[in-house]
Amino acid sequence: MTHPLEELRAAALTEIAAAPDEQALDAVRVRYLGRSGSISAWGEKMKGLSKEEKPVVGKLLNEARGVVTAEIEAASEKLRTAGEANALAEIDVTLPGTAQEIGSLHPLTQMLDRAIAIFRRMGFALAEGPDVEDEWHCFDALNTARPYKAALPTAVALATLKSEAEAGAWEPRVVACFAEIVRDASLRNGTVLVEQLEQGR
Repeated sequence: MTHPLEELRAAALTEIAAAPDEQALDAVRVRYLGRSGSISAWGEKMKGLSKEEKPVVGKLLNEARGVVTAEIEAASEKLRTAGEANALAEIDVTLPGTAQEIGSLHPLTQMLDRAIAIFRRMGFALAEGPDVEDEWHCFDALNTARPYKAALPTAVALATLKSEAEAGAWEPRVVACFAEIVRDASLRNGTVLVEQLEQGR
């Protein structure tokens, strides 16, 4: 005749094998090995057994606990391994990895960005402009009186530099390089200079 503990052990092993996930497996553990579990309850029942029955039932109880515990651990490891394999199966290892940014923004830049973000939340807008404004935007466009004499036209300024370079006030090669820069800028802006400073002899 089969002992109830053996039947409980067989039922537990069947449910462990059928558990589809970790949650179901933990439910089986609680149902059989928890404080109020079917197998654990036999620990209290042994108090009412005779001296002849206690060794037999005790052996069956220990075997049932050991076998069910081992099967639960093995099933848990199997489910964990299968879950990791499924997760890795969705990863294409041939794709390029995610590039890691090296370094960080300068602390002053971080403070500036943070200040800009704060002012944006207050309703301000950020506007950027050139580092150096031209004569028209600084004075003529504002319709304000000049505090000093008007700047020379570009052609006149270049002619003055040329004469000063010939007199030895400037290094002719430096003046020639500057004139080349001005010439390139004038061409990009669509302006043709009446007089162009050329490199000295």
